[in-house]
Amino acid sequence: MKLRLFFFTALFLVAAAASGQTRGFLKVAVIDGDGSFNDIKNKIGHPPSVEVRDESNEAVAGAEVVFTLPALGAGGTFANGQRSSKATTDARGIATAESFRPNSTEGRFAIAVAASYLGKQGAAVVGQSNTLATSERSNKKLWIILGVVGGGAAGAILATHSGSSSSGGAAAPNSISGGPVIVAEPR
Repeated sequence: MKLRLFFFTALFLVAAAASGQTRGFLKVAVIDGDGSFNDIKNKIGHPPSVEVRDESNEAVAGAEVVFTLPALGAGGTFANGQRSSKATTDARGIATAESFRPNSTEGRFAIAVAASYLGKQGAAVVGQSNTLATSERSNKKLWIILGVVGGGAAGAILATHSGSSSSGGAAAPNSISGGPVIVAEPR
């Protein structure tokens, strides 16, 4: 009987001590990298950053933050060559993953973020996409559109300012006609 009482008392004290450590929670807010598009062709990724705060909304310095990429499908690796990267929050409560390289799989993926500090825990998810489209193609499309519009404007100016400068005759009518301009996505 005494042994049983001792066991339950010890169990109660251990449980009370453990619950005192885990009291509270951490809020993890994504501050950079969410919704980013990673360039597969040039192997350029956007490492995520998060801010960690406690239940009193105070920044938590020294929290351990683990960023984890998916094992299959779109994703990549961190600078350490692994799918996970550890970081520690600074005095402002901010942690950033190491540099990130996308893999060759195009598509959306989620980076799981887990933060811990003195037994408190919090989590977040960073959504990103790997894509073969680059900003170079977007700029090419813009230059094509600007060229077509600029060429049309130059043609209109030349057409309205050409002709004779004599004041004696009737002015010749000017007209500009052109076919349709079609701009489509690159193939």
